Formats: sequence, structure tokens, C-alpha cells
Amino acid sequence: MCVLYFFSVPPGILCLLSLVLAGVGISLHSYKSFPGKVLISLSIGVFFAATALLRLEYEEPYTGIPLDRVSGFSGIVLTDARPCGGGLYRMTLRLKRVYGSKEESANARGIMTLFVRNRPGVRWGMDLTVEAPLIESGEKQRTAWAGIEEIDINGWANPVVRIRSQVLLFIEKKISSLGKDPGDLFIALFLGIQDPDSPLRKQFREAGAAHVLALSGMHLGIITGLILIALKPFTGKRAALLISCPVVVAYLVLAGLRPSLTRAAVTYLLWGCCYLSGRRPRGIFLLCFTFLLLGTFNPRDAGSLSFKLSFLALGGILLPGQELFLLLRSKAPNWLSGPLAASFGAQIATAPLLTATFGVLYPVGLVSGLILAPLICFYLWVGIGSLFFLNLPGLSFYLREALAALHQVICFTVQVTSKIPPVYWESTLQAALLAAGLTFLLLSRRWRRR
Repeated sequence: MCVLYFFSVPPGILCLLSLVLAGVGISLHSYKSFPGKVLISLSIGVFFAATALLRLEYEEPYTGIPLDRVSGFSGIVLTDARPCGGGLYRMTLRLKRVYGSKEESANARGIMTLFVRNRPGVRWGMDLTVEAPLIESGEKQRTAWAGIEEIDINGWANPVVRIRSQVLLFIEKKISSLGKDPGDLFIALFLGIQDPDSPLRKQFREAGAAHVLALSGMHLGIITGLILIALKPFTGKRAALLISCPVVVAYLVLAGLRPSLTRAAVTYLLWGCCYLSGRRPRGIFLLCFTFLLLGTFNPRDAGSLSFKLSFLALGGILLPGQELFLLLRSKAPNWLSGPLAASFGAQIATAPLLTATFGVLYPVGLVSGLILAPLICFYLWVGIGSLFFLNLPGLSFYLREALAALHQVICFTVQVTSKIPPVYWESTLQAALLAAGLTFLLLSRRWRRR
């Protein structure tokens, strides 16, 4: 699927190719035979690639009037306005109409990026009209820069996003009452709202724990774990799991469709459906199917760094990380060997991409991750409890004090581990060969067991 992206094969040819591969695979005696399985798997991948390319073609920006005559446009906001540094906020829009300088207008389509100076208060699902020209920022990419005074809010795309905005405002108001520093950390961990220029974010990155501030499977696992622990004694595991699935969907909508969080939510929902139906699929198969789904229905995100890191990290946890856990569990308790193996697997899987992008690695993340993981878990649990019980006079004081104490411990841990120097590695090839070698050594244990 990824190879076909790069070669830009026409979608029609891909659809035809997928049918041919599926037909040949089925005709090889049985789809259960090895050649049949391979061909049918290829046909599925080709079909998903064709669908993804069709969506990319549909999302290409199109304006009914020449770009140099566009003085304004309207569209639906697809992401919340998020700070990107330097007082700028970034959001993505789906174009509806464009307007020219001589009262001309035309229908438009496609995805574009809007940068706004100062905090605009724009949410996902708003219908905006912007008085700013469109700029061609790259091949098939459109960008605009505007001030708050150049944006008009026309309404909402549907009632769901309007209710979501009201819920977010309510939660943000509740979190602000926790205090500035504890509240800023909690809203970053719970909703992913953070200032990229904050010193704490820099320290998390230098401590090899930048992933802690990026909403992902870790945060979703903490929330679903709280639900299962709270409900399992009363409803049983199956009922608790069934209740957690709509909660996951609601949390995904509330926090926004971020690539890493979306990957975690889709994987969890697929696993939940399999578990409730009596099946126990391997995690790597669920990850691959999630990649096909998300790469097909949102191919633009497939090229983002967070999308790649999310899949690589979980793949490293499921493959080399699992083998390392089997190797360590006889030598260390599970509470230590499990997180250590998972952290090591994620590190070696993402090392080549991080080296190619930033040229630096933070091995201290193996240590800081072990310490921060339980602290972040309790911090989120206490913070979520504060949202529900902060108005109770007898309990609010203890919740604030507990959150403040955990905040101090987390900040101290990050400050100490961030002082350990990183490893500067300019050769991506060397990092890739080292990661591939370590993965091969660990997986060879699995092959020898067969």
C-alpha cells in the first residue's frame, strides 16, 4: 500500500489489479493455502491503496477562480485552533467557496491550512468566512494567514460539534480552578492543549518523554483502565468493556481526531469487538488493519510525523518489546520487565525516524518513562476525579493537594532526567541498521521456538 502511494498509480488500475489478485488467490485451490493467502492479502492492500488515492484526489484544493484573484474564502474547520509557536495558531479547513476582489465567487473544495495571529477561539466544526488571500505553499497545498479581525464565524456544521465545544468550555473552566501549573499539565495530558514554547514541554522532550504530552494509547489506556477497574466488580469484564467502547468514542471526539489518539481508539475498538465476539486476534494484526483503515479514510495524516511514530512505537512494543519481556520476566518482576521491554521496543522502532527528523536520540527515556508512567496514570485519575468532585467541600481540598503534590514530583523527575545528555546521531542508516539488528536478534528467539 505504501509503495503504491509513492508510484501514484491511477486508482482505476489499482481497483482492477485488486480484483485480479483476489480472483487468482481464490482460484488457487483454496484461499487457505499460502499462495492464496498472499494474493488475497495483496488484493486487499491494493484496494485500500486505490481508495486512499481517490480520497487524496478529492481533497486536492480547487478554486473556481484563479488563485491570484482570491481575496477571501469560506470553509468548515476540521481541527481545533492549536498553538504552533510564536503566537500563531494553526487549523485545517475544508474549503466551500472562494471570493474575488470584484464581487466574484465560486465553489471550492479541498483541504487547506489557516494560520491565525493570537488565540482565535476557533473550534472543530465551525463554519468560517476569512478575508485573506490563499497562497500556494507547495504542490497541491494551500495556506492562508489572517488576524482575528479577518475571521467571521457563520455557525456550526452540525449540532454534535456545537455540543462538543460547549462541553470543552465547561471542562476548561473546571480545570482552570485547579491552579495554573497543575491545571496546565492536566489539560495537556487530558485534552492535548499545550503551549509549544513552554519550558516544561522542552524539559519533557530533553527527558525523552515528549510522547507523554502527545495524546496516544498511553492516555487512552489510563482512561479505559479507570473505567474497567471501577465497573468490573459490579458489571463484570464483558459489560465493563462494552461500556468503555462508547466512552472511548466520546473521548476521541472531545479531544479531537489526532493521529496517534485515533490510532489508539480504533485499535481498542477493534480489539473490543473481537473480544466480545469470542476472538483473540494478535495485536500486530489489529495494528496492520488499523493502518489500512486510517491510511484509507484519512490519507493526509498518513504522512504526518505523529502518525508514523504512533504506529512504529506500537509495532516495536508488540514485536521486539514482547520478545524482550519474555526474556526478562524470569529475571525481573513483571511490573518492571513489562514497562522496560515496552519502552525499549518503542525506542528501537522509532529511532531511525527520529534520527532522520531531528538527528538526536534521548536514551534517558528508558528510565524517565518507567518513573513517569505510574505518576502520569495517578495524575490523570486524580484530575478526572477533580472534574466530578471538585464542588464537594470536604473532598475538593484533598484533590487539589494531591494533584499539586503529584505535579511537583513529575516536574522534579523531568528536571532531573532532562540533565542527562542526549545522543547526537546524524547517520540515519546506522540507526536503521542497529534497530533492524536488535529487532532481528529478539525475533529470532520466536522463530527458534517454532
